[in-house]
Amino acid sequence: MKNQFKIRWIVLYYSILLYAGMATAVLGPSLLNLIEQTSSSLKEMSMIFPARAAAFLVGSWLAGLLFDRTRGHRLLRWGIVLMALTFLLVPVQSNHIFNIILVMVMAVGTGLVDVGSNTLIFRVKEINLGAVMNGLHLFYGIGSFFAPLILIGSLANDNSIRYAYWGLGLFSFVILGQLINLPTPDKISDQERVPS
Repeated sequence: MKNQFKIRWIVLYYSILLYAGMATAVLGPSLLNLIEQTSSSLKEMSMIFPARAAAFLVGSWLAGLLFDRTRGHRLLRWGIVLMALTFLLVPVQSNHIFNIILVMVMAVGTGLVDVGSNTLIFRVKEINLGAVMNGLHLFYGIGSFFAPLILIGSLANDNSIRYAYWGLGLFSFVILGQLINLPTPDKISDQERVPS
């Protein structure tokens, strides 16, 4: 029965890593716009990067603790919702401290979905794990490549990052839709694993 979900699981985890790549890559190119939006200095807004890195570490650590103890897709939903909410709120926030906090929340969500997707794809039976893992990280790279291009389109449209961030926030519904009626893959033993 679970074998019927194999393709859906792989497409879901690839979509999530595409989204995580976008979330990671969009921040750097939008830094100057965030400085202008919040009337802050480069020094003040640059704190967003170490704060994001620390929050990503926390999200990854939480994922490591939680994905073996709870239903994985429930945690993925929470991580994606955190990311989506922050994508929707960052472009309308005028306080640089609050924007840093929002980006930290996004990074916790990104850490959750990144580690979670990597963990859960190991549970999908009868796949060539090496090739699937390479594809998973390819999609992260594709997301990282396209996020700045989406941002450029938004800037060309109205000289604002709003539409890029809002579009990325709305993309989460595509991922959340994939989670409907899709169970979390069961843990599998090493004997059930197909050699890569």
